[in-house]
Amino acid sequence: MADATDKEPTMEEILASIRRIISEEAEEDRAQASEEPAEEQ
Repeated sequence: MADATDKEPTMEEILASIRRIISEEAEEDRAQASEEPAEEQ
């Protein structure tokens, strides 16, 4: 169990973490898209 001395992350820290994850995923998507040949419609 968590001790009373353990500090929970602040809302700002949680939001920063979410933004970082989204940014990393977006970069991976762009890199993957640039590796795939463009599909013609």
